[in-house]
Amino acid sequence: MRLKPLILGALLAAGLSSPLLACADGPDSYRVVGVAADDVLNVRSGPSLGFSVIGALPHDATGVQNIDSVPVHSCDGNVDLTPFEQNNRWTKVVWDETGDYVFGWVKSVFLAE
Repeated sequence: MRLKPLILGALLAAGLSSPLLACADGPDSYRVVGVAADDVLNVRSGPSLGFSVIGALPHDATGVQNIDSVPVHSCDGNVDLTPFEQNNRWTKVVWDETGDYVFGWVKSVFLAE
């Protein structure tokens, strides 16, 4: 799934200051994992539980695009995240499987290739 030019423009206008870059060997998209069938993955306005919920992804969402993540990791894999950092990593995503764009931050532990 590729971002449409109009959406890319909207993301840039919303404060995305760098181009959408990914590791050459990384996944094209992610899917939501570890969320119960009767629940959703909250999408927040920033990368922590202190930010407000601005949307939600279904428990079985696929095609979730990675925009950014914190703590940042390098594409060459030369980063050692502590267990705390691994559990508290956040990913900025965009998702459009239903025609309603969802754009914000989710806990990375709920995303998989």
